[in-house]
Amino acid sequence: MHSSNDIILKDISDLSERSGLISEQKSILIAMLSEQIPQSPSYTDILNLYLMFCRETDGLSLSDKICFCRAVRKTAGAAFADALSIIDADFSVPKGSRGKTAFVKNLYNEAAYKLFSSAISQPTPISYSSFEDCCDAVASDVCEFVILPIENSIDGKMFSFYSLLDQYDLRIHSVCNREYANDAKSIRYALAGKPNIKHDISYANSTSKEIFEFSLSVDTDTNNIDITLAAALCSARIHRISTLPLSYNDTLRFYYSLAFSVPEQLKTFITYLCLEYPQYTPIGLYREI
Repeated sequence: MHSSNDIILKDISDLSERSGLISEQKSILIAMLSEQIPQSPSYTDILNLYLMFCRETDGLSLSDKICFCRAVRKTAGAAFADALSIIDADFSVPKGSRGKTAFVKNLYNEAAYKLFSSAISQPTPISYSSFEDCCDAVASDVCEFVILPIENSIDGKMFSFYSLLDQYDLRIHSVCNREYANDAKSIRYALAGKPNIKHDISYANSTSKEIFEFSLSVDTDTNNIDITLAAALCSARIHRISTLPLSYNDTLRFYYSLAFSVPEQLKTFITYLCLEYPQYTPIGLYREI
């Protein structure tokens, strides 16, 4: 006779097998659904299909949503070209700006420039009197890069500099850390530039993982949990999550740093963000020098 434990284990095994078959059938149907997208669809076309998919499908899981995003990116990836350009940049560096790097001249920033210049093609330092002027030089194609301090060991993230990235539509392309024994502190610097540009940065001596950083205002813990689980389903590792309370309401702005090792998985995750959280803000895709 079989013991009650044997029967229970057999039932669990049967259910697991059925669950696997159901999951496989779902994936096939989701792929078929993505193939119904019209030729050369717009982002709005895909968003409407995604919303219908979420609304009309009972028992929809986060894994099903990721499956949809993976399928739709393969069939209609062009609709997400702008968002995915953080991975596959389209344009060359504007003429006359290659390697020119703007920074506010002081001992700390000059030390950061020395680190970054070892990885930049044709580095040329250009000093300005304010960080705003530095960012404007990049936005107006005078310089290719700007160096901004974004974090220190005393204050943590320096959100005012993140605001400059958003204000001038810049992205972080590399980071470095500098330690200063005299001040007993360390500062993290960002090398930022325009999006959609093929920047020539060498990571020959770097062993760091590629980090995708973005921000998003969420008002529930469920949203935050879903984002971290979606990242895990795309084979990402949580590198860091920071928060900033918003002064005008009770929500928090989350800053996510995720380590990706497979570009295709990152593309799927960005597709998910575009459809599920279109208000997200990309900050950068970078490695540490």
